[in-house]
Amino acid sequence: MKMYPTRTPTPSSSDVTSRPVLPPISTASTHQLNFSHRLQDRVDTEVSQIDPSNDLSGTQRFQVYKNAFNEVLDHVTAYRPILSAVKQEYEQCITNLEAEKREVHTITGKLKTMAAEPTTYANYRRRTTELEERMAIVISDNIRLEAEMRRLKEVEKDHERRRQQAETHSHNVAHRLRPFRAVPGLSSDELIDMDTLTDYLSTVSKQLKELEESRCSRYVTQGKYQSLQSELHSKNIAKHSVENTNSLIKHRYQKLASAIENGEGGEDDTPVLTMILRSLTQGYNSDTELECEPDSEELNVGHESETETLLTYIEQLNVLFKQQRYREAALHAANSPRGVLRNMATIEKFKAVRVYFTDKSPLLMLCEALMSTVSAVRVKPCQLMSEECVECAVNEDHIDLVTHWFALNCVTYSDRMGEILHRHCQCSDGTVCECGCIALSTLVYSHTGNTIRLAISLCLQAHIEAFIELTLNNTTFNHCDLMYILEQCPNGSLAQALVQPREGEVPMLPLGMVAHTLLKTERYPLALQMLQHIYTTYPPDCDLNGIQRCILSDKSTTHSMWVEIIRGCQDNGLYDIAIEILASVTVGNVLTTAISDAVLGNC
Repeated sequence: MKMYPTRTPTPSSSDVTSRPVLPPISTASTHQLNFSHRLQDRVDTEVSQIDPSNDLSGTQRFQVYKNAFNEVLDHVTAYRPILSAVKQEYEQCITNLEAEKREVHTITGKLKTMAAEPTTYANYRRRTTELEERMAIVISDNIRLEAEMRRLKEVEKDHERRRQQAETHSHNVAHRLRPFRAVPGLSSDELIDMDTLTDYLSTVSKQLKELEESRCSRYVTQGKYQSLQSELHSKNIAKHSVENTNSLIKHRYQKLASAIENGEGGEDDTPVLTMILRSLTQGYNSDTELECEPDSEELNVGHESETETLLTYIEQLNVLFKQQRYREAALHAANSPRGVLRNMATIEKFKAVRVYFTDKSPLLMLCEALMSTVSAVRVKPCQLMSEECVECAVNEDHIDLVTHWFALNCVTYSDRMGEILHRHCQCSDGTVCECGCIALSTLVYSHTGNTIRLAISLCLQAHIEAFIELTLNNTTFNHCDLMYILEQCPNGSLAQALVQPREGEVPMLPLGMVAHTLLKTERYPLALQMLQHIYTTYPPDCDLNGIQRCILSDKSTTHSMWVEIIRGCQDNGLYDIAIEILASVTVGNVLTTAISDAVLGNC
């Protein structure tokens, strides 16, 4: 900044008269001389101590003289105002000079920067041009190498085609040039006679045709022979079954004929139709205990009295029903002779009663009576009766009765019985069954041989090791069955057991399918826990973590399923696992593509 000299105004006469008059400068006294010498010596000493090579030497000298001037102001009191004004003006001037110096330094730096901008821009342009030239070289090299690779592949295919053509040609030539063999049975003259050769050819063709027909009609293969043997065996079994049925029908016919004779010749008022029906019922219940066909004379002995006894027993049951003595009626039906009342009709009769005298219904009383008398009658209730008894007990919350019946082996097991017990379980979803229904259904399925339902029951009880042993011992389980079991019982321990390899074998289910199935259910946190557990698992003999090992061995999970799994991990904050899955899937795809290209190249 340019400084202009300050113009000092000329004082007028009024200003002179209004200002105070300064005292005259007197001759310096001894005290003032001493002060002056002492101050001068101190100033010289401090100035001599300043390093001239230092950049701040000017500022330090200014500070020394400033301090000396302040001491002079303190010493000379009469001239203090004017000297203070002078000091202030000088300090203001110095401050302005320093500010201008700093501004000049800043402007100088900006000028240097602006001056260097064209050079920098030119360097950038030159670098851009160099990179574009290199890119052009790389692109041209890539195009040239791709063309060279295509040419080499075409040359290789051409060589392979020529080699195959040469092999085919050599084979054909060798086939055409095989050595001539004389036809047995023909002389040398006949070998060159066309008519003789034509006749011989027709004879050989006829023999060949006869041999072909004989091979198809007179002989059979070993597989055909075994199939015929199995068919014969099945027909023999069917024959024995028909013979047994015929024997039973004959036996029932004899009983029916005896009942008709007794009904027509009896003196009581019992209807003939009732007698016939009772006799048929007796015949059906005694067929299972029949060891040999009895004679007609033995059937007629005491038959009339036995029929009357059965009718009396049935009428007594009706009387007990009318009197609402259901407990006694249940015991009466369970102890009926020949099990005439141990059937579904009696159960339906008790089932129609809606009266509750105690904590048990009449139907449950009948069920208890039927089960308690199994050891005496030595005949279990049929499948339908067993299901009705179990359903009645569980509906009235008497699981202890079902357990007791199972312990005594008094029921006929069926899959529907297991479903009844499974439906009755009221334990909360995701927890181990504590009511005992699932354990009972497990026992039922183990007797019926339904391995799928048995596996689900074991998983609902958290018996994962038993489930694994069942799947290893049973080869009928496939991926669809295991996925269905996982959907019916989403469990973290089960999912980890399905995806973990055992003893060097492949896992039972791929990791991607299990995680994708769990993420679609309300138990998706189990999938996240499973992925975290596998992510932190490092086998001692492998450098890959659990997720990398499972993904690289997974060939069944599609790309869209992996994308949904990665999105689920990201939504729940598992970014490291999501990145690991994405990297492993990418590496697996690259390896698959490389192997396919290598196989195609070798072919």
